[in-house]
Amino acid sequence: MPWQDHDRAILLGVIRSAVGMLVLSVLAAACGSTNVVVDGEAATASEPPSCTTPSEGIVTHQYRELNDTQVEAGAEVNDFSLDVQASPTAAGCPAVIWVHGGSWQEGDKRSRATNVKADYYIESGFVFVSVNYRLASPDNTIRWPDYGSDVAAATAWVIDNADELGVDPARVTLMGHSSGAHLVSIVGTNPALLESHGRSVVDVSCVVSLDSVTHDLTD
Repeated sequence: MPWQDHDRAILLGVIRSAVGMLVLSVLAAACGSTNVVVDGEAATASEPPSCTTPSEGIVTHQYRELNDTQVEAGAEVNDFSLDVQASPTAAGCPAVIWVHGGSWQEGDKRSRATNVKADYYIESGFVFVSVNYRLASPDNTIRWPDYGSDVAAATAWVIDNADELGVDPARVTLMGHSSGAHLVSIVGTNPALLESHGRSVVDVSCVVSLDSVTHDLTD
């Protein structure tokens, strides 16, 4: 019997979910965990319980100040905020900085099942940071490189405040989806963005681009 459209959609959904969890598992091992040597071969050590204790909630921070020029352009305080979720005893843990998608025009640091990602990474021993940035619209003058500058500023803030957040500054991963994939990719490869906030691309240990169709840009 030929497959119906809804059967195909269900199967694709199951496949995508399975692949997504596999990708998250691989990234957890490759981008954050401590490498050790056992019998002459590399192995991956689990993070200590101080990093994997369940989070007690979201703590929101401002990673940059809002000025009058930015207000006139259409920015709001929430655009410069980030959420931190971590073990209450976190110390020296790797971090994932998550950048949402939305065509540079929509989305939020708590959208697109961000809580599921946060739970997964905290259980894996990471501090999870979800970032907002300024969004373009026909009603404002926010445009590139504003959102790239914001993601760079948020990244620099996390590294600068690593001790307070329980983060190992040498193990900070940038991860983004769709337009967020574009932003983490360019922040991780364009030295000017992080340098304008007192940091360098070498301060980022790993960059993960999910659904990176936005890499194919001509204008």
